[in-house]
Amino acid sequence: MPFVAAFAIAFHVVVLAPLFLILSHGDRLEVGVLDMLGWPLLAAIGFALVLGAALKFLLSRGYQRPLAFTMAVGVYLYIQFYLFVWNFGVFDGRSIAFSSYAKNAALEAAVLFVLLGIAVFRPAVARQLFGRFLIVLLVANVGFAAWQFSAGEGKRAPVQAAATAAQSEIASANFFRDDVAVMRNAAKLSKNKNVIILLLDTLQVDVFEQIVQGDANLKRQFEGFTLFTNATGHFPYTAMSIPSILTGEPYKADGESIPTYQKRVGHTRVEAVLARQGAEASRIPLESRQNYLSGDSARCRSFAAVYDLYGFRQLPIALKPFFYNGGQFRLSPLCGAVPATNSQVDLAVFDKLIGEAAVSTDAPSVKYLHFWGAHPPSMLSADCKVRNQGQAFTDFQGQAYCVLRKTGQYLDKLRELGVFDNSMIFVISDHGSRYGFLKASPRTPVPGYVMSSANPSLAFHDFGARGEFRTSAAPAMLADIYPTVLSSFGLKPDVLGMSLRDLKEDAKRERPYLYYKGIADAYGDFFPQVERFVVTGNVRDPAAWAVTGSHSNSANDAPLGRLVFGKPETSRFLGLGWSAEAEGVPVSWIIANPASITGRLPQGGRPVRMAMSFINPHPGQVVRISLNGRELARWDVPEVGQFNRNFVFTPTEEDLAGVARVEVDVEKIAPVTQGDVRQVGIGVRFVDFGFDGEPMVADIHSGPLETLKMSDPKIRDYLDFAWSVESGGVDTSWIVDAPATLSGRLPKGREVRMTMRFINPHRNQALRIMLNGRELAKWDVADEKNVIERSVTFAPHEAEIGQPVTIEIDVDKIAQVFPNDSRKLGVGVREIKFEALN
Repeated sequence: MPFVAAFAIAFHVVVLAPLFLILSHGDRLEVGVLDMLGWPLLAAIGFALVLGAALKFLLSRGYQRPLAFTMAVGVYLYIQFYLFVWNFGVFDGRSIAFSSYAKNAALEAAVLFVLLGIAVFRPAVARQLFGRFLIVLLVANVGFAAWQFSAGEGKRAPVQAAATAAQSEIASANFFRDDVAVMRNAAKLSKNKNVIILLLDTLQVDVFEQIVQGDANLKRQFEGFTLFTNATGHFPYTAMSIPSILTGEPYKADGESIPTYQKRVGHTRVEAVLARQGAEASRIPLESRQNYLSGDSARCRSFAAVYDLYGFRQLPIALKPFFYNGGQFRLSPLCGAVPATNSQVDLAVFDKLIGEAAVSTDAPSVKYLHFWGAHPPSMLSADCKVRNQGQAFTDFQGQAYCVLRKTGQYLDKLRELGVFDNSMIFVISDHGSRYGFLKASPRTPVPGYVMSSANPSLAFHDFGARGEFRTSAAPAMLADIYPTVLSSFGLKPDVLGMSLRDLKEDAKRERPYLYYKGIADAYGDFFPQVERFVVTGNVRDPAAWAVTGSHSNSANDAPLGRLVFGKPETSRFLGLGWSAEAEGVPVSWIIANPASITGRLPQGGRPVRMAMSFINPHPGQVVRISLNGRELARWDVPEVGQFNRNFVFTPTEEDLAGVARVEVDVEKIAPVTQGDVRQVGIGVRFVDFGFDGEPMVADIHSGPLETLKMSDPKIRDYLDFAWSVESGGVDTSWIVDAPATLSGRLPKGREVRMTMRFINPHRNQALRIMLNGRELAKWDVADEKNVIERSVTFAPHEAEIGQPVTIEIDVDKIAQVFPNDSRKLGVGVREIKFEALN
């Protein structure tokens, strides 16, 4: 048994769990399945033998607890890794608010202490119980690993190569990572003909224009360039934008899976096509920049990336902040003297490219250089000094200024070497930002952050182009780069775009744009949901935008019922305008107008009631609700607070025939406090669609209705959003809107007594108690009293006995109670007790 525990732990930590991540993350990690058969497997065996021998020795001397303790830790490792998986968003260097995961941390700690407690106080039981558990897990995981190894591709971690990259490496379907060989000649230039695509991530064009026009030295450095201020991208995030640029064929989301698309277009990427024409191709992809700086440590960093990801997932929340290290992690920095942050890596890559740039070949060269650029979080000032993370738009502008300065230095180096004039150069971004334009657009059906995300930088220098830096309003697309490059080599690809040389300012074009909500949406086989637009004029003109439809692989034409925000299944109904919060956060903010909901209305031809529970942080707020383009309701919300509002409407035959589009528009969208970066309107907790006259049923909890104390942390599982949320340990929850609902499983009895203890701060208060929509009791409370106890005995229907039900508590008076508390309160409930009488 000692060796079972040792092998279960060693193989999980060193081989099996990292292998699981390799399989889950695919091409985003450079280590392949067969790589784990090398030193990781040997290390796991060695560690297991040493640990097993030590445990066996201690057990032979009568010490049971070390083995029991080790087994408890082993069980916890499996539980932590496979079950306690919390959503921390995308790892792009941003700070993570670990304090908001306090409840998750408490659960992790509780499980660990229980396991260790069993090991310490009942070591014999722990050995038997945990031992069997670990044997099952070890056998299952080893079997799974053996299957993966037998079927795994022979993909290896990057190594130094003595020769230039092979054609197969240039024609890669991985647009973000490469072997060192592909990057080796990134600084080498042709004396005859160079094509350079230099990408500064997230830099929208109006910021580019403002910075260059306002800096005389940058204007000089960008002489010969034309900046297309009316350029459009194809996607709001990097993952799908890069294939569109390099292949000229944007993903259409028309049935082909994302991995299939990437594999299909990989061999047509511009570097591969020109390499087949005799050009020397090289590139520095975004996630391989560190390996360009230090090729000797590339293999180390490849494995470190896997074990950094493993360590973050494996460690409990209490230790995650230390291991995350502000987005730098702990293992990768140990592999060599490579800068810690993405922004600092950019500076180092620019310096190396400039320092090593040399003219060394007669053959044409083609280069693709992808920098972090202006991508948040911003960590560089305008003068390229490293600073603390910033998310404000001014921080974004400062970092953009810095990377444009470094780009200008690179252009001057090309002039110094005498190759600038015979170089076709694109200084671009993959998309715009979500901050909105410098000049805000009026209210439109398309949110401002969608429009600005579609307006990337596209600055073009053609062979021999001279003259002052100029701008053009021609309707360019990022997909135009591909045919522009290939046409200069006599090739005419059949793609979406056209050569920028042939594009006129007055050209009439329909430019497609697909918007998806989250960065991680592109990591699956299909987008969960995508909004389709076409831009027919100036991308910054709201009138030029048209919605051409939405597509969902998550069945957003499902029936609209009760949509509880914070639950993953609700996101499929949500379109543009909603904030993307971490999983479990029970609210989504309206960040742009209109925020849309799509789905099928309740069928039957009856009047429909729509109810919404929301938080309003702005005085004088106005909320408008529209259905398929016509306004149904307007709510004036003069005060700050939590509100429940509803209205009734009669849907038309057209509304019921297809997918309905409900839009929520708010008057005020602004930061809530002075230090806030985000601009928000209202925070929605749930939206409920049902027939008029039927009770609004909350999510029904299946826990038992026994003695429910409001001081119990688990009480929130029983309550809806009409109850106040108090600090931990507070023994009272206030009814802040009526009716307030609780749900759970009734006791098994023909008669049930419900007893409620509550505080009433209002004169002439009245309470009504309802079960599944029917009234059980009405309690009149004439005076203000500290603690009141009232009971009602009722006979549940046969189908309700022992089953989940909803209890609604309606109060007549809800008003401000405390001078320093702006909330409006009804009654404060301390305890509700249910008893079966017979």
